[in-house]
Amino acid sequence: ELGCIDEIISLDHQLKDGVYDYTALMKPPGFFARYEEFKSGQLIIGDPALFRFDGRAVIVTEALIEAQHIELKSASGIITKLRYIGEQALNGETQYYPCYEGCLQYKCGDRLRPYATKEYVRDGIYREQVNPVKLWIINDYTISLRGPFDDGLYVNKKWSSITDRVPIKGVNEHDYCNPDYYGFEIKPQSEVNDV
Repeated sequence: ELGCIDEIISLDHQLKDGVYDYTALMKPPGFFARYEEFKSGQLIIGDPALFRFDGRAVIVTEALIEAQHIELKSASGIITKLRYIGEQALNGETQYYPCYEGCLQYKCGDRLRPYATKEYVRDGIYREQVNPVKLWIINDYTISLRGPFDDGLYVNKKWSSITDRVPIKGVNEHDYCNPDYYGFEIKPQSEVNDV
């Protein structure tokens, strides 16, 4: 009816699971008519949870405790190598959420350094294991983070940073909190160095 001819594009092979950008063009009648964009979008093949973070990193932007929002240094919580492990219940929640496992890191100079992968004490500072970290997607703006033993992570409020250090009772415990939820953003892996 619009003077367009529908064309079917056949593929020689089956598309792999993933996200594909597409643009549909139409050419109005007339010899000199130019193609015009008719529709564009993304085609998702397979379970998007399986490849949601392929080539991407999660940047933890803030800690959420009840009505309090603690802005975090973006270089203090960078999660890479995320792998989908299924829908799982979160401590204290009745709902199941998409859960991923990855490597929680911080940026020191130009390098990413992972938080503790085992418990240890060095120079009187006790560090708890936080990697591999578990990440639950609560909604488009909120995640929950837990260590490998389903313990919450500590945030040092003075440093505005996630940490693997354990607070010392009676000394600095008021500087730390244990948030249930975090704000986040997703960046391409190639942009992590700009954080």
